[in-house]
Amino acid sequence: MSSLAEMKADLTMLEEQKKLLRVKMAQARKQAKVGLWIIGGGVTLIPLYGAGVILLILGIVYAFVNNERKNKFQDSLADIQNRIKHLEELMA
Repeated sequence: MSSLAEMKADLTMLEEQKKLLRVKMAQARKQAKVGLWIIGGGVTLIPLYGAGVILLILGIVYAFVNNERKNKFQDSLADIQNRIKHLEELMA
């Protein structure tokens, strides 16, 4: 069994990781929105000799990749929150 000091140190480390994950999640969310704007630009440029098709494909890929990153960060955040809850229960 870990000592109380070790548990507090783990708890502060997990809190810092939680803050970092929230920042990364916000960045991924913004980048996914940029991908959606690229898709919109591609759709509007399709009538111009089909040049928008390239933007459309790139926007879809960019939005999908960043959405998956956001989902991965959300899963990690849920795991960290569960570990924090468990540590808090052990400390009580």
